Amino acid sequence: MLQPAMMHELEVVVHNDYKNKVVKELHKKGITQIEFLTDSKISEINEKFELDLKRGVPSGRQVEISKNLLEIYRVIGILNRFETKKETFLEEMLGIEKIEKKKTDRLKFNEVITRAREALAIKDDVINTANTVEKKNAELSDTKKNFEEISKLSFVLGGFDMGVLGSGRYYTIFTAVFEGDETANNIESMRANGEISYVKRYEIERKKKNVTYAAVIVVSNENANSVIQKISGNARILKNHGKGTVAENIETLSERINTLEKEINDLNTALREIFNARYEELLICRELLEIEKERYEIFVNGGSTKKTKYFKAYVPAQLSDKMKEVIEDKSEGACVVKINKDIDDAPTLMQNPKTIKKFEFLTSIYGLPRYNHIDPSLVVVPVAALLIGLMIADACYGAILFGIAMVLRKKYGLYSEGLKNFMSFVAICAVVAVGVGIINGEYFGNMGYILYTSIAPEAENLPLQLFHPAGHDLKLYLQIAIGFGVIHIWSGTVLGLYDAMRRKERKEALYKYASWCLFGLGMIIIFYGAFGNVFGFPFVPFSNEISTYSALGLMIVGLVIALKHDPILSLIEAIDYFAFILSYARIMALVVAAGAVATAFNQLAGMAWGFAFGIFAVLIFLVGQTLHFLLGVLSAFVQALRLLYVEHFSRYYEGGGYEFKPFEEKRKYTYVED
Repeated sequence: MLQPAMMHELEVVVHNDYKNKVVKELHKKGITQIEFLTDSKISEINEKFELDLKRGVPSGRQVEISKNLLEIYRVIGILNRFETKKETFLEEMLGIEKIEKKKTDRLKFNEVITRAREALAIKDDVINTANTVEKKNAELSDTKKNFEEISKLSFVLGGFDMGVLGSGRYYTIFTAVFEGDETANNIESMRANGEISYVKRYEIERKKKNVTYAAVIVVSNENANSVIQKISGNARILKNHGKGTVAENIETLSERINTLEKEINDLNTALREIFNARYEELLICRELLEIEKERYEIFVNGGSTKKTKYFKAYVPAQLSDKMKEVIEDKSEGACVVKINKDIDDAPTLMQNPKTIKKFEFLTSIYGLPRYNHIDPSLVVVPVAALLIGLMIADACYGAILFGIAMVLRKKYGLYSEGLKNFMSFVAICAVVAVGVGIINGEYFGNMGYILYTSIAPEAENLPLQLFHPAGHDLKLYLQIAIGFGVIHIWSGTVLGLYDAMRRKERKEALYKYASWCLFGLGMIIIFYGAFGNVFGFPFVPFSNEISTYSALGLMIVGLVIALKHDPILSLIEAIDYFAFILSYARIMALVVAAGAVATAFNQLAGMAWGFAFGIFAVLIFLVGQTLHFLLGVLSAFVQALRLLYVEHFSRYYEGGGYEFKPFEEKRKYTYVED
């Protein structure tokens, strides 16, 4: 608690005859992280123990797995275009994939390969059909292009014999379709100077100032390439031989287009049938192969001798002896397992009570705690929920937010553990918001008061209402907000002191934390004493002079200790300390604003009540309250997390850890019941 799990490092040497059994069991357990050994690390081990350890090489099984995976990737890549499951906007925004896992047995290597090969029995049909579709699509594209070009000629050259086009013994004949007079003038110019022997131009279409022309052009063979090059940038050239007239060619091309489209449709129908019958099995086989692939990659990540395999793994300290027993059992004693308990650096595995663990994302968003450093999740989670609920500050908004959170949790929680946990946290924040709204008397702003006083005109407060944030309790809320900030920042320094003392970093504990603990404690007394007297706060327990002088003494002693270590940085930090405390005034501002803005929309709706049978009033109320709800909830989350990540974490928490990634079976489409 308040720190990540302690790790032990396992150094394992196992005989080749048992390596697969050992690794498969480790994969099944899923509680170790296999370490990648760099070449320099292998050299260091060889030098230390006088070994001939070498980098592991891919085995025949690994090659077999990779071969089947590549083929499955290829087939899936062809078939996945037939996936028809469309995510809703909300599902896409939340990153939800609704996948129903299929039960499968725990298969051996040969059984996985056999299943994959059976799934790949369709490979040749799929690939050949896809290649045929690709070729026919290319032909269809070319045919449509020719159809489009020749169709332009049909308006004026329907009876023109296409057979005359092309290069003869002395001349080349071609047609050109172009827009605008500039190209037409260039062609006439080339005819005038003899580059073109003959030209006949037709007007095909006129749209305002744009005119489309078709021209039949005869040019000597020696000038053909030059002429075509000059006009091809602005004209579509047709010089290939064709049989029959333009009209006959259009009919032939049209028939070919229809034939190609039908053939492509039939081929795609065949592929879709394969998709419906075999796609899910391909996804399952890909997953099973990837699981096997990860197992055999362990031997490449580690080292090897002629008869043994060597690898390192991190494991939670409380499970290291158990994992040693597992390795010894699966290898029938043909192994050596060394447990290194005194390690300085390791991956981070956060460990918190069950009620907090699901909300560890609040800490990891900022950065994972470093190994053997403090994990603030136990403090962060309740404070975050309190701050967010306090800033939403409306019972109706809280109830709506709770309903939304529970609906999304129920609908998508089965498919996303992360979303389930986040919505659980949102629901807790919503409950706090409901409570704060009740004691402040906020129900869509003053709408609750308006409705309640309509039946109880003499009432000054709503049932269970204790405070009036925008009225005579404004100073109380200011004191609560800034007072919370003073204590919150000081508690961060105390946590830093605890962490430094636990790690036996006494110098850091004294100068970085103990000094500011004294300074902060003095600030708390001053705030609830002399400062409270000056501003007329309602709760001032330390109002006597002894408390004030004692507080000033604590602040001076703390600052002197800090200045002794780093004068310039300590002065800057003292200024930041005051600035961070004042930053908590935003709590009071949002509490007051939450009710004021909602009340303003109610007043606007009230002013419009007499128009159009109250329709405008209802619209103003609905639109205004919806907008305020969305912005208010967003603002509450942003501001609360800012107070945690900037003001609070700056006192003691840096993050910078790297995640513990267990060597485990990653299953998205399947599950196994052991």
